[in-house]
Amino acid sequence: MFSARLVNTLFRGDVVSILAGAGAGGSTETSFLHSYGVNAMLGAKFAVSERAAIRVDAVADWLANYSWKSNQRLQVGMTFARGPNHTVQIVNVPVAAAPYVQRPDSVSAEEQERRRHLAQQYRDLRDSLNRAPAPAAMPPSSAAALATMEEKIHFATDKSDLSPESKSLLDAKVAVFRANPGMRIVIMGNADLRASDTYNMALGERRSAAAKAYLVAQGIDPIRIETSSHGERNPIASGTSKEAEAINRRDGFRLIIGTDYLVPAKP
Repeated sequence: MFSARLVNTLFRGDVVSILAGAGAGGSTETSFLHSYGVNAMLGAKFAVSERAAIRVDAVADWLANYSWKSNQRLQVGMTFARGPNHTVQIVNVPVAAAPYVQRPDSVSAEEQERRRHLAQQYRDLRDSLNRAPAPAAMPPSSAAALATMEEKIHFATDKSDLSPESKSLLDAKVAVFRANPGMRIVIMGNADLRASDTYNMALGERRSAAAKAYLVAQGIDPIRIETSSHGERNPIASGTSKEAEAINRRDGFRLIIGTDYLVPAKP
């Protein structure tokens, strides 16, 4: 009798385990009479070491050529396991993670969560402004105010410190912020072509963060300002001359949410 059987452990103990199984198979007798049928098994396993056990199975076969009458037999043998406790042991070995490299066009889950958080903060700010009483008077439309907000600040080589000239420009932006309470911006840090792309991305982040920190220190709500970095990827001056590099070491300022008062007046 040749058969295949699925076996399940009903009870697992330190010494004795109880097994049950069922399957199907076929047989060939000496007279070349072929048959097929199903079988069931109930057995016990007695551990003699960590990897070996005595196996005793009671098996019943039901063959088609014998009108499906039951034929019982008792089998005794040995079983061997490939690991302790008759199980295959899976060991997780910690491996140092490779550095994560994010493609320029991909957005990580952390970045998506950060953006959702900022969007919710802005909605909260917008709702609070809608609930607040309207100011008695608003400043007139001003192309000069728009130009002030878009004016760039520049940095020394490999630095994110704000120069006195940069602070003066940021002070002018503070006045526009206060005159336009619904305005929101993003500061984009940039670097020249020297150093690696990864280093320049981090340098751009530090530069945009420095400008935001200064504006927040002057009383501007941080949820009105986002920061980003282009690193070396968005030069506005071509070439590697000192003049071009000085122009590219900058923070740019872009309106995300403007107001009706921060646009050039129609003629």
